[in-house]
Amino acid sequence: MTARKLLVILTFLCVLLAVLQVFNAFRVEDLTRRLQGIYSRLSALESGKPSPMPTKTTPAPRTSRAPSPLSTRTPAVGEPELPRIPDGPIADVPEAHAIYDKMTTAFATTDSLAYECEYRWVAEKLDMVFHYNVWLKKDNFARIEFQQDGKTDAYLILDGKTMWSYWVGTRPEFSSETHEEYSKTSFHAYKRIPAPPGMHSIWHEMLYAGRMAMSVTELSSFHGYVDSMQSLLDGVCLTGEKTVEGEPCIGIAASFMKGQRIRYYWVSKNSWFPLEQAERLVLASEQRHFEKWKSVRIDIPLDDTLFKWTPPAGWVEWIPPVLGSKLLAPGAKAPDFSLVSLDGEEIALSKYKGRTLWIIFWRYG
Repeated sequence: MTARKLLVILTFLCVLLAVLQVFNAFRVEDLTRRLQGIYSRLSALESGKPSPMPTKTTPAPRTSRAPSPLSTRTPAVGEPELPRIPDGPIADVPEAHAIYDKMTTAFATTDSLAYECEYRWVAEKLDMVFHYNVWLKKDNFARIEFQQDGKTDAYLILDGKTMWSYWVGTRPEFSSETHEEYSKTSFHAYKRIPAPPGMHSIWHEMLYAGRMAMSVTELSSFHGYVDSMQSLLDGVCLTGEKTVEGEPCIGIAASFMKGQRIRYYWVSKNSWFPLEQAERLVLASEQRHFEKWKSVRIDIPLDDTLFKWTPPAGWVEWIPPVLGSKLLAPGAKAPDFSLVSLDGEEIALSKYKGRTLWIIFWRYG
């Protein structure tokens, strides 16, 4: 066989192996070993020297991400079943994306919106149900009442300029504060942040006010805020139709961050609002959020007094600790701790005593 013919064969094999690599047919090491073998034989042929026969090697075992606990466990009682879609980013379907755009337009153009919501948060060893009522009004007003055991025990009020969170009785205790810090502002407490139009996130404040994970939909999009996830949208696909609260709905699924976060919507054909929603977070341990809207009212009169609140006498303001206040002072001895690496290995800080370390924490998904 001439070098020219072998070069043609080499080119063909390179293309074939590259295609197979895309479909994960070979590991990167397999592809590299094959190309090196072909190259060495071509070089030997051109020099006139015989090339040694390749030795048979045992490929390294292929590794894959371990299934998340929720993908193998028995679903919780009453947990809705999500539509089955392939893992990874969703290929965009224009018809589905058009419905997604109609839904976002409905939030942007409606003057007022009110509804009751049942929210469920399912994660590893966690299954919690919350209820809250929502009133939204243009240009920059919102009221959310959070209920526990049938009683309203927390509120979030957006009065046009400021977002207030306050609790009936004691507020929740958060891991970012010491118990001593908590005891000073645990009773009759409130929290406030500046909230100019289009520059606030009800989504994040719900975590504080309602003792719950964030809603599937960023409610501040009603006031012109752009959800930070929108720039990471992969695509939208159709998932089927069903009836929710007596209204015909179209099901769509939107993928973000290459499938790390998938949101499911059942969008009303009448109002284009999502009467039922779900979210799947593909993390080290998978999480799922479910929302069901009831008694949805659109463009109804809402009096401004609904969105006013002033701290009563004797109430105390709670200011969450900032990150800098918790940092160790330069020269202070670091407390020992252990964390699990991406490879599943437990790593202790004490293992690296005497060495300089750069430790990075980031939010995934």
